[in-house]
Order: sequence, then C-alpha cells, then structure tokens
Amino acid sequence: MSSVFYSIHAKTIFVTGANQGLGKALVLELATQGAKRILAAVRDLNSLDWLNEIDKKLADRITPVRLDLTDSSSYTAFENFAETEVIINNAAICLQGSLLELSMDQLRLEWETNFFAPLQIIRLGVQHCPRLEVIANIGSKYRYVSFPVIGNYCATKAALSSITDGLRYDLKNRGIQIQMFYPGAMDTRMALPFSHSKTSTASVAEKIVNTIGNQETDILLTPDSIAMFEHFFANPDQTRKEYETMTFSKYFTPDVESPAQDN
Repeated sequence: MSSVFYSIHAKTIFVTGANQGLGKALVLELATQGAKRILAAVRDLNSLDWLNEIDKKLADRITPVRLDLTDSSSYTAFENFAETEVIINNAAICLQGSLLELSMDQLRLEWETNFFAPLQIIRLGVQHCPRLEVIANIGSKYRYVSFPVIGNYCATKAALSSITDGLRYDLKNRGIQIQMFYPGAMDTRMALPFSHSKTSTASVAEKIVNTIGNQETDILLTPDSIAMFEHFFANPDQTRKEYETMTFSKYFTPDVESPAQDN
C-alpha cells in the first residue's frame, strides 16, 4: 500500500508506558516533532521525574497521566482526554519462565498488561475521543514464533497483532486507522538479559513517529525484526524448529533478570 503523509504536528497524543525505554523515547520524539500535547501515561507519576531534566519547551508539551493498566478503576482518567487524536499502546511487561512453571497469576498479569489493556484503551478511545484518527499498537518480532522462557510474552504479542487485524474493519468505518509496529531487541531494561545486538530506542521512536498515520498497516522497525519476518516466510517450519532448539545460555546473559515493567 502506498504511504500517505500524516503529520503529528499540533496533535494530542496518548502514550502508555511513558516512563522509560521506548515509551520515554516516543514522548521525547513526539515533543521534538511538534505534537501539541503528549499525554504520558504511567503507573507511578514519580517515574516521570526525568521531565525535570529536559528542555522546558519540550516538557511543557507533556502532561503526566496516572494509569495502572491492571486496575480497571484507573481507566476513568481516560474520560478527561476527549481531545486525543492518536493513541500509542506501548506499555508491556515480559516475564521470564516456562509456561509450565510461571504461576497462573503471573500469566494473567502479562495478558492483562500486554493484551487486554491495549484493547480496553482502544475501546475507551473510540467511546470518549471523537477526534481520534490513529491507533498505533507496539508489538514484537515474535508474532509468528515463540522464544524460549518468554513464551507467554510472545503469545500476548501475537494476540495483540491478531486483534489489530480484527479491529481494522470496525475502526475504518469510524474513520480511524490502526497500525501494528514490530520492533526487535532494543536498548531497554526489558531487553537486558538478551546478549545479542540491540537497536536504540531513539531510532525506533523516530521511525514510529515518522510512520504513524501513513496508511501502512504492519511496520517492521529493526534489522532483526526484518530478518525474522523474511526468514519465517521463506521457511516457516525451519524457523519454528530453530527456535524450539534455542537454549537460554545462547541468547541470554547469565545472572541478568528481566524486570517485569514497561518497555
């Protein structure tokens, strides 16, 4: 599909998981490119103390919003932001552990955060934001294959991609575009245990902001996500077998625990 230019200049944009990693990079990139107002949603407002360290002209564009993705009562805050034109569902957690060993509460927490929360935000956006134009969901390169010890995370991201496809028709009838973005490993705290090369969050954020609203539906963001998709579609069975035999020690740094937190 040919791309169409969409400018985020003077737009009001809601971003989840804005405290660090890709979320923080997105907020900074949006402010730099001239977004009118960035609603920076986080569980703990104190985690946005970095706003005191940036240029005041940029900080003035950013409005902290408390939103606990696992607490349904906190979603009432969304009703106060009817001017929202773009939603970026970025927040996610990644828990290490076998699907046979993680507790059911841990598995549910990951699904609540990575799958049901973005869906709830989309539903609230449609309900309360009459100016809503674009929804950007941040997925993962692990849409088609599951990586050892983070199988539940991979499943939530695959499901998020699937509902993005499922929502596209209904949203189009409401004049809203929905996009799916696929990053690979980035220089975030979530990716600390991964020992292979990582892409900077700043460069990924820039690509996302420059691609939002341009009519592309699925966007590969990093060299490893591009390589993953090309390899999978060339030989799906072989790719799955390769991932089945991967070992923890080959792709993870020993003694580094992946924090259960936003991207």
